Amino acid sequence: MKQVKFLVSAAIVAVLLLGQQSFAAVQKDAKEKKEKAETKATAAKKETKKEAGEKKEKAEAKSKEMKKEGKEKAESKGAAMKKEGKEKTEKVESKGKEIKKEGKEKATKAETKGSAAKKEVSEKKDKVESAVKTTDAVDPKLHGPNGESVHTGPRGGKYYINKNGNKSYITPDSK
Repeated sequence: MKQVKFLVSAAIVAVLLLGQQSFAAVQKDAKEKKEKAETKATAAKKETKKEAGEKKEKAEAKSKEMKKEGKEKAESKGAAMKKEGKEKTEKVESKGKEIKKEGKEKATKAETKGSAAKKEVSEKKDKVESAVKTTDAVDPKLHGPNGESVHTGPRGGKYYINKNGNKSYITPDSK
């Protein structure tokens, strides 16, 4: 009889330890996913900024080149060509501004995607952390010290799940 009680006790302890290890693994997985999402968001943001900077530099170089060409043609062909050169310069500058604006929009989109990924990971983490680790009946009349739901265990004991996810038993005095 003593051996049976000892085996049952050992089995219960083993089940509780496995449950805690499983919960810890889920938390670790959620943390890793969050870190991956943050890394991806940072990389996307850097890449977008780099691309925007390169496009801006190309546009500025092209703008300077077009401006120079326009001035040379204007001087060689007279006032009519000078007017045409100014128009081309303005067009190139406008195009450069458009490219710069597109780069900023891409950076904003990358930031938004990064924020959405962070939010999703955070929501998943909150969902995992708030998961109740029991299937025991809830006593609707009683609440824990911070408004937690009070559960009734298989042998009649009352407890609530504390902020660390552990069972905290209520003594008959604290009811």
